[in-house]
Amino acid sequence: MPAEFSEVQVAFAELILECNLIELDVLQSWIDSLDVAPNDMGETLIQKGLLKEFELVNGLSKYFGLSVASEIELEMYAVPHPLIPRELCTELLFIPLSEALPNPFPIAISNPMDEQGLDHISELLGGLELKVSLASPIHLRHEITSCYGTQEEWEVYKLQQETESASTSDQVLGQDDELNALLGDLDADELLHAADQAHLDINQPDSTNVSSQDSSSFSTRPSSLPDWSKLADDDAGVNAFKTLIDQH
Repeated sequence: MPAEFSEVQVAFAELILECNLIELDVLQSWIDSLDVAPNDMGETLIQKGLLKEFELVNGLSKYFGLSVASEIELEMYAVPHPLIPRELCTELLFIPLSEALPNPFPIAISNPMDEQGLDHISELLGGLELKVSLASPIHLRHEITSCYGTQEEWEVYKLQQETESASTSDQVLGQDDELNALLGDLDADELLHAADQAHLDINQPDSTNVSSQDSSSFSTRPSSLPDWSKLADDDAGVNAFKTLIDQH
């Protein structure tokens, strides 16, 4: 039974033929020999020696007008992202290039024709736009392992995360049970009395603050007026008052 190819894989095969990256008879002979379609056609063709890695990446780069992430750039910027699981990276053959959430979000991928896959990545990141770069499938596989570990290491990591999450949930539930038990021991009348008392305390004016506020407001006077407290027992006070009257 011949292998069944997805629309994305068929489009990829047509593209590499259009870009003269492989001969039709060579591609057809290889397809006829398959029982199961490969996950990434470009990667498999490179492994079989039917495509050259450099020619594939640069051919796709020119066709789509995308930049190429070199091996050095991948080593510098490739990181595991908490919202992107290892399984998705291996399925779509891509790697995140940021551990934050910039918009657009940078990724390196081997096949930019998988629009459905790109949309899924964007949804996981809260609808962010993607800044797509091309990269060699071999380099991407290497960086996925470097960032996320091997499949076995990834499974152990997920198990640890699930265990820690379950432990945290149990602690929260235990605290809720203790609080409910404590409230259950209290008499309803005591709770109502405490609530009423708190209400009274909140609405009771603070005489200290009021007194302080009043005294501070009275001690403040416009700087343009004379200080009558110092002039009240002096002839200067009378003269100052007459002067003020004459001005008006």
